[in-house]
Amino acid sequence: MAAPSNESKKKETSSNNKNLFTIAMKGEWKEVENLCKEDIRRLKLKITKSGATALHVAVGENQVYTVKEFVQLITEKNLPKEVLAIQNDAGYAPLHVAASTGNEVICRLMVNADPSLIGVRNKKGETPLFLAALHGKASIFLYLHYVCGTSYGYSYARRKDGDTFLHAAIAGEHLGNDSSTV
Repeated sequence: MAAPSNESKKKETSSNNKNLFTIAMKGEWKEVENLCKEDIRRLKLKITKSGATALHVAVGENQVYTVKEFVQLITEKNLPKEVLAIQNDAGYAPLHVAASTGNEVICRLMVNADPSLIGVRNKKGETPLFLAALHGKASIFLYLHYVCGTSYGYSYARRKDGDTFLHAAIAGEHLGNDSSTV
């Protein structure tokens, strides 16, 4: 039996991408989970035009249970932790998405699996810690800062253009008197 050609492998990958994307967009998350359990390599597939994986999409849709299942699958199957750090075309890893959208439960799930995710930088040089401040997600910022500690907290709170989380919080007018802002 002949080995599949590169062209047939590309078509199969494209079909898998479209299938996962279509099912996710229909909100059929249990089916997405089952497909990924059936073939864990699907967790690495970029399924959107912007280069997002099923994990990115689940995080963006606040699908806590699915994210938990994916994180468990990655750790139980001894997949490299880098799967949690796969970046979309803008350089956002799933933790960037969770920190930006304000889902603390998902942030905790991901950080518990791999604390080094806090230091992943997107194309603008922003870490999830920086993005939490930029978007006024105080509880997430405080949690991420606590986890990374003072040894890394300062460097993770600085973007490559030199701006810090404080610049971001001021620019976004997130410095207020209530406890819900950074």
